[in-house]
Amino acid sequence: MSPGTWDHFNYYTPLIRQLDLRARPDVSIPTPCLLQILTLPGRPDTFFPNLEAITMSQIAHSERDLLFILIGPALQTVNIAYSSEIHVLNQIPANWNLLLSQASGDNSAGLQTLLAAVPKLAFSSPHLQSFRYCGLVSRDFFLQIGSLKSLTSLDLTLASYQDASILFELRQPHLLEMLKLVAPSLSCTMCYSSVTAAEEWLRSTGNHENHFPHLHTLWIEAREYTHLATRQCLKPRRLHSLTLCMTGVGVPHSYHLCLGNYLHQNQDLQTLYVEFIESGSTDPFPANPFAWPSASEAADSARSALALCVHLSDVFFVNILHTLSGTTASLLCSSMPSWKKLKDLTFHVKTPALAVIQPNTTSNTNNFPGLSFLADTIWADCLVLGALGFEFDLQHFHEDVVRRIEDEVSQPPDHKIHQERYSSGHPLKRLTINTPTGGSQPVVLEGLITTTRYLERYFPLLTAVKGQGVMTNVWFTVKALVQSHRLARQHAYSQLVYNSENGASECVACGHTWG
Repeated sequence: MSPGTWDHFNYYTPLIRQLDLRARPDVSIPTPCLLQILTLPGRPDTFFPNLEAITMSQIAHSERDLLFILIGPALQTVNIAYSSEIHVLNQIPANWNLLLSQASGDNSAGLQTLLAAVPKLAFSSPHLQSFRYCGLVSRDFFLQIGSLKSLTSLDLTLASYQDASILFELRQPHLLEMLKLVAPSLSCTMCYSSVTAAEEWLRSTGNHENHFPHLHTLWIEAREYTHLATRQCLKPRRLHSLTLCMTGVGVPHSYHLCLGNYLHQNQDLQTLYVEFIESGSTDPFPANPFAWPSASEAADSARSALALCVHLSDVFFVNILHTLSGTTASLLCSSMPSWKKLKDLTFHVKTPALAVIQPNTTSNTNNFPGLSFLADTIWADCLVLGALGFEFDLQHFHEDVVRRIEDEVSQPPDHKIHQERYSSGHPLKRLTINTPTGGSQPVVLEGLITTTRYLERYFPLLTAVKGQGVMTNVWFTVKALVQSHRLARQHAYSQLVYNSENGASECVACGHTWG
């Protein structure tokens, strides 16, 4: 190549800030030719000096060797996919099995190329902040990732069948602020395979060592008991946002242990998102060479941990399996009085058919509250809550509301306290009533009107009322009645103002005027 060729190259390449390799290239560069380019006389020290972001999709993985000439000092983001992304946690992409059949995690050509490129990344890209990878992994992979000291965001989808103990190697990026692990094939066999491993797990609950002092956002997608091993390996202690996606059949024991262990060590948590993805199978219960916490101890641990997270503002329990619905309702109802900063709460139960609940499983809904819960807990304790979606037991929802109103007639609320607490009314604006089971009696108009008065009395700022489940149509009617009631009230108020300004007063009820 002539010197003039490099001049043209050096003129254009500084203009490139982002490079996306998302399709199979028409022209492939053989590895010998790539090595020749790297040794050509007169070549620049950095081929792309201002390149800030690299994206390499699974389709373009054949050009993985290009990484060596793309790495530069301005690089901030690397996104590499050597296998298909996961869209549903319990559905493994077809090409994952192909990858595993062609090469083991340690011998994959793509993985080896990446392992060879990481040292150059660590040396040549001091401003690298975000690293996202989907593909096969090995223990060496985690050791190499630990050398990227400047990372603040790490997003890994593990396509290998590995034991969770491999995460012990992921402790070096001390500046890490966000970590996401999607690991449907991760197991916890070795973590709990011996008395020594089990005792280490028990000690880790009280171990205050913090391997990620700046980590504030954690997202884990894995099987039920694997979550416990993941927490043991990572030991996060200053989280502000925690997302736990679990796949399995809904075992209360692992569910409670997982919540308790994560939350007890992260009491400054502000956002909690828990989702269950039913897979029809679960992690086998780990070997029992030691005393696991009992079911009641695990439940008490989860309950106390939730109550101690007093800074929570956004809480989402989504697609919770029916086997866990009752215990989740109980946990939330007992913890909500402690969450004075709560702004958004969603609790949604997923069942195969919401209208068809087996007789022997209806007891799971016994812990669901009635509509009086809105006044007794939401109005009384959730002072800044603006959006609520919750599971309710509405077998006798009309009687529940009538009883609440009758109680107020016999013991009227202190209106001074009401005014001091909510000068403009409670801030709740969006309400979703989830009803997995319905009332045994038909809903009459009287019940709808009473419910409308009840909602208007406590939540005058409501703008959206809807329902999910077997009583969806009922809540469409309630929403319409709330809007009509509010318009009538506004009209009556405007009439009173108009008449007072004109020196007369009129009774809105009968139309009699005096002045």
